[in-house]
Amino acid sequence: LIGEIIESLVRQGFENIIIIPGHGGSESLFHLKESLRILKWLNPALKDTLIMLVPPWDFSPTWLEMFKSQDYHAGAAETSLIKYWTPEAVRDKIVLDETEVAEMLRNDPDSYQRRASFTTMGQEIPLTEQRVSVKVGVMGNPECANAATGEKITCEIIEGMISALRQAIDTADESRRTGQRVELNDDNKLKILSL
Repeated sequence: LIGEIIESLVRQGFENIIIIPGHGGSESLFHLKESLRILKWLNPALKDTLIMLVPPWDFSPTWLEMFKSQDYHAGAAETSLIKYWTPEAVRDKIVLDETEVAEMLRNDPDSYQRRASFTTMGQEIPLTEQRVSVKVGVMGNPECANAATGEKITCEIIEGMISALRQAIDTADESRRTGQRVELNDDNKLKILSL
């Protein structure tokens, strides 16, 4: 769907596509990025299109530091942002999963997934579902949230992202004019063996 939107925008003359995800989880963002790479590879019309997937936390030292303290989905960082952006949307009562489940989610934010397959063979594509034990999905400490932290994270994102994206767009414009590209080294050999 995102690929179709991008192709439509490019047909209308857009040259720079910036995607800022608001949700998705690490596995979804990983696969989205790979899907966009393949889209650009298979569609020659996108050759001169700058496509960027820009997670906002990349530009907030505060948010990245909170990740280090196991604050992920619906934790202090995200709840602080909502308290700053739309405080009326934040409930006073904090609801968490059972202690064991909440700890599991803090220790590994991808552990909400249950993967099951018919065989133990790594070649099989497993069925992925949310674990039934996960009722709420808070992966952090929302009780530590406050609007001031949300404001700080927002300012860091805006300041860092605007500067970085301006530079990226300027570099892409120059590259489109000159035909010069940065060639990326790929040191990961024999990727086929990691399937």
